[in-house]
Amino acid sequence: MSNGSPSKSLDVKALLQELKTNRRTQAMLVLFVIVLVWLWPSAPKKKAVLGRVGSMQAAGLDDRQIAALQKLPDLAKLDMAGELPNETKMHRDLFLFEGVPPPPQPRKPDPIPEPPTKEELEALAKKAAWESMFATRPQALRYIGFLESKSAGLIGAFFKGEEPFTFQLGHLENTNWKLVKLSDTQAEFQNTKYADMKMVLEARDYAGYANPGARVTNEF
Repeated sequence: MSNGSPSKSLDVKALLQELKTNRRTQAMLVLFVIVLVWLWPSAPKKKAVLGRVGSMQAAGLDDRQIAALQKLPDLAKLDMAGELPNETKMHRDLFLFEGVPPPPQPRKPDPIPEPPTKEELEALAKKAAWESMFATRPQALRYIGFLESKSAGLIGAFFKGEEPFTFQLGHLENTNWKLVKLSDTQAEFQNTKYADMKMVLEARDYAGYANPGARVTNEF
């Protein structure tokens, strides 16, 4: 027993020395390792196939059904099996985890209003002309009172700012406003183009016009 142990240890040492010194032995060892690595993955595949058929048989399927199932393609090898959705579908709000909002619905154009009729255009033109004429009324005048003369008749006394004026009945102011009435309390102007357009000035003492807040004019 004691004689066998030294010889065995000497053989191991000799083998290690052979690997260290002999290039051919080293190359054969590397080739052997490569062959083992290349053959190793094939063993699980065979077991997987056997396990698949065994599971089918355990499920109570006959040979015809097993053969039909084996003809089906492996779903894991389909082209789309490993693809992820595109970035649009993957996008999510960080807080609400909501997807991308749908695109806005196309907005319906506003209905085109119908053009005004001839009657409507005429009414708008008349209104504009009336307002333009009303803006020319002699509102800057201030009525003080009137004087009566045998030769000239009634004469109205007015102020425009600080300058006095006297107008007889029938006087035209601002071209289209005719002085038609004078009394102790009022002076009335009437538009020569629109008979219903009038302006009435109430009589005020001139001393009252020194205070702008005391100026009162009734206009229609």
